[in-house]
Amino acid sequence: MEVGIKFPNLLTVLRLAVALECKVTDLVRVFDKTDLPSILPK
Repeated sequence: MEVGIKFPNLLTVLRLAVALECKVTDLVRVFDKTDLPSILPK
């Protein structure tokens, strides 16, 4: 996940937020300014 090869599902993101004691939005904020279609699998 860290290098962008795999993308976590929603359940994994929720578990990460709980484990890291942060908001889900903190984990996904990086995608706010990302060209989302460019990172989706073809």
